[in-house]
Amino acid sequence: MISCGHLKREELYRTLRDQILSGRYKHGLQIPPETKLTEEFKVSRDTLRAALKKLEEEGLLIRVRPKGTFVNAPGLDHRLIVALLQPGNDIAEPRNYILPGMQKAALEHGFEIELCPIDFVNETMSMFHNKEIAGFVIFGGRYTGEEPYVKFLRKSGRPVIMAGCHAGDVRTTGFAGLRPDRKTAWMDGIRALKKAGHTRIATLTLPYLQGYEDDPAAYREALRAEDLFDPKLILYTEYKYQSIRDALIRLLKMNHPPTAVMCYSDFFAMLLLRAAEELSVRIPEDLCVMGFSGYPGARFLNPPLATVELNYFRMGKTAVELIANASEWFGNPSVAVPDVIIFHKVILRESAMIRRVESMFAWKAF
Repeated sequence: MISCGHLKREELYRTLRDQILSGRYKHGLQIPPETKLTEEFKVSRDTLRAALKKLEEEGLLIRVRPKGTFVNAPGLDHRLIVALLQPGNDIAEPRNYILPGMQKAALEHGFEIELCPIDFVNETMSMFHNKEIAGFVIFGGRYTGEEPYVKFLRKSGRPVIMAGCHAGDVRTTGFAGLRPDRKTAWMDGIRALKKAGHTRIATLTLPYLQGYEDDPAAYREALRAEDLFDPKLILYTEYKYQSIRDALIRLLKMNHPPTAVMCYSDFFAMLLLRAAEELSVRIPEDLCVMGFSGYPGARFLNPPLATVELNYFRMGKTAVELIANASEWFGNPSVAVPDVIIFHKVILRESAMIRRVESMFAWKAF
């Protein structure tokens, strides 16, 4: 004889199953809390849990502790995100700070992250037929669209996310992109220093400028618009301690040396702080230093480093969220491929925490 409780469980199981298969409960959606479901379906908690357990065993639900239970609709049950990595393990690589955000969001959405060398993509084409794979994430940008791995990924039939790409990369590749507005972020760092009273702000950079890689003349114009342009204050250097030390010496020897430096990256700034200490330059009294990118350890430096935070952690989370919600955009010709700008913010810390008042008393020529 079949018990009443068993019938209720089977009825509830079929009802929930139909709602998942019909799309009422969409893939990736967190189901309502137990109290709401028991009230909605007029069943006991034990009956509900038995039905949910059966759905979980079928793979229609996935439990993510401690977040809750999520819908894992058939046909979209890929639970693996493959992060493709360029060779090398430079601590300055943005991917090192994007991946933690990916890992956190993957846990929340019930995904796993698999790391794979990008050089072997053409040798591992079998991965494209792996039903576990929900999507791919690649790092960096300025793609030509002719890279072998880009061509292979276009054929994968999976969403591909470019984390930390540049303007134009979405158009070039056809992949979804996540990027900071580097040009605005860089100038916001400059303006923060200007707001603190600095009128002599040096730029310490690699041969290509953040946000102005293809148009250095536009950077000069941006500085002119802020009444900050002096060609002698733009120094191109290598990412090496001795090169950055030599650049600092050049700046200090100027007749009117800068009172602040905007650095290509936090790691440039860290080498500059080291050189300043060696040369007995006080930070920030003699020279304010602003980094760029938001290295997580910057607040622990001596002095703590001011920086423009590009929010790589948020970028990593968004990469996973784009894959989790791929049904909203991927493969749909009526929906534009996402080109998402990740917000940035200027974080003032001790290395730039001082005001200059000289401009209040300086005479200007008529």
